[in-house]
Amino acid sequence: MKYIIALASAMIIAEVVFICLTLFSRSRMSAQIRLISDGLFLHVSSSALLPRCVRLEISLRNLYTREICKLRLPKAFVGKSGKDFYFDISGLHCGVVSAEISEARFGVCTFLFTKKCCLSAEDSLLVMPEALSVSALIGSIFDESADKRTFSGVPLGVHEYQSGDRLGDIHMKLSAKAGKYMVRERYGDGNGLAVISLEAASDCEYAQKNAALLLGAVTSVLSSGGSCRVISGGADVYISGEWELEKAFYSIFAGFSEQTEQSEVHKNLNESISLKIAEGEAVVL
Repeated sequence: MKYIIALASAMIIAEVVFICLTLFSRSRMSAQIRLISDGLFLHVSSSALLPRCVRLEISLRNLYTREICKLRLPKAFVGKSGKDFYFDISGLHCGVVSAEISEARFGVCTFLFTKKCCLSAEDSLLVMPEALSVSALIGSIFDESADKRTFSGVPLGVHEYQSGDRLGDIHMKLSAKAGKYMVRERYGDGNGLAVISLEAASDCEYAQKNAALLLGAVTSVLSSGGSCRVISGGADVYISGEWELEKAFYSIFAGFSEQTEQSEVHKNLNESISLKIAEGEAVVL
């Protein structure tokens, strides 16, 4: 019985010591976050002599759909060698997904008492939508003549790349097949520009469909030799080739991170809009 009482007393004293160390110690921790399509990797390490008992909360936010969820790491011991953690986040909706540590607490060798600490780490990931076909709508934007599209100088053929040709006119798929750069020919003095307006959606389901319609419209225009200007709540993006799609959609999705009013420039462009996408529908104007 005496041994049990002595052991309990020693444990209580040790806990009190660890609590005091927690109160007067710095966290001396660092963290890294890496996002992939279906998971989040977290690495936490400490440079302190004594191991840290860590509790973390990570905020996962979709800037486009404005969905927010919390990932929690309830308890973990972290030493100098560090520790890796994995969270399954499969099934993400399209958009720009950002992850950052929103709260961190630590204790020195104890979970009975923890205090907040400054521990920062963040990463972002672009999740592209599945394209919905809008070829019929795009076909109505382009005038059909002799089975060839001739809207605002859109190319009617291709030729091998020559000095002075626009890089934006290179046909990537044909170039890959031919083993050399093939350029779309342009007729007339137009620039083949289709202006697409993407409106904010009322819910996540419509946001997903809007993004799929946008990708379908942009790829259809690009495959026809044209280029696009996409106007959304907080973005005004030009797309002249397929190689710019990911960068462009990142800017478009991130532009919805905050509610923004339509600018005067966007209002003045209403008459030149070719295609409007809103509430899951694409309408030719």
